[in-house]
Amino acid sequence: MARKKRDHLRERLGIIYWEILEKMNNVANVSIKKNVIRIKASDPYTAWNIIEEYCEDPVIINANRFGNEYCVKLYCPSKNVHIEFIAEGQIRIFYLDPFLALFKDEVFIVG
Repeated sequence: MARKKRDHLRERLGIIYWEILEKMNNVANVSIKKNVIRIKASDPYTAWNIIEEYCEDPVIINANRFGNEYCVKLYCPSKNVHIEFIAEGQIRIFYLDPFLALFKDEVFIVG
């Protein structure tokens, strides 16, 4: 029984993975890690716009900065999947959501 559920989850994640990979084209690397879709963006602005369009209204669960890397964990309710969005480099102003979060230089502001 557990194997069937796990197989179904992997199949669903595989479908979502290919859909996102096709949309991302060359703006991000997409992978699956521990039942989470992982998007490592080379063009964070375009990648975020694609995520917003694909998820319709993503919910930000957590956001952190580690050195030169920004990591945003979010939930995509329309697809029932968790996504980890990673952007590297100097991001001057990185727009996430007007009400929830904003990366500005090296400071993460919530509120």
